[in-house]
Amino acid sequence: MHWRHARSDSTIWLLPFVLCTVLLSTGYARLGPFTSSACLSDIQVRSAVECIGATDFERSCAEKAAAAVNQMYRQLGFLYSHEEPTRIFFMDTVSVGSKQINWALAIYNRCDKTVRICRYRSDIFQKNDRFDGCSRRAVYYSILAHEFAHSYNSMISPDLPPAVDEAIAGFVQYSLMDPALREHLLKKISSGFGSYRDVVLSNYINGPDDFLGSAYLYLKDHPSIIRRWLLHQEPLPKDPLFM
Repeated sequence: MHWRHARSDSTIWLLPFVLCTVLLSTGYARLGPFTSSACLSDIQVRSAVECIGATDFERSCAEKAAAAVNQMYRQLGFLYSHEEPTRIFFMDTVSVGSKQINWALAIYNRCDKTVRICRYRSDIFQKNDRFDGCSRRAVYYSILAHEFAHSYNSMISPDLPPAVDEAIAGFVQYSLMDPALREHLLKKISSGFGSYRDVVLSNYINGPDDFLGSAYLYLKDHPSIIRRWLLHQEPLPKDPLFM
């Protein structure tokens, strides 16, 4: 695929597996509908999703993924207090408006704050040979978790650099992934991150699978940096593609 420096309103899951287009929307760092708190037990957190066109399995998968991602961000100190549920559109071919995105598995659309994902039984998902040897149900769940993480990131820090956004979403995705699937994917990683300075878009473009897996391994060992990145309390990696 041809990559270019562009600004858009969607984060897109592409083929092959775990290939996400990283696109920015404008905005200023803010907590938005989140609050940061050290006393999580005092606040009732509501994690709701509205599934449109979903089967029973797809709805159950989305609800479980949303609840799990919500819990992860609670542990980071962010409380989801938005009253409106996250809307998820299930479709044979992912589209936004009249535009079909034939090569996408799922997107998070920043404009309307929705997730759009191909159906579990769709050809684009079931016939993807990158999933051979994996539990497709586990893969589908992990895709939803990845997109929900982008949703949270965009609400907490709308101007988060794209590579950092992908790194955090990758960490959430792999953390919540079925252990057998995670082990299978991590075996394919050729190299890991030496430091946070490796979290740059060029590394993502050159190997998105490696990037997301490496992000998980690095942030697992440095979990406090996630919160500091989201709150812009930690120096962010200087990305040559955005300088």
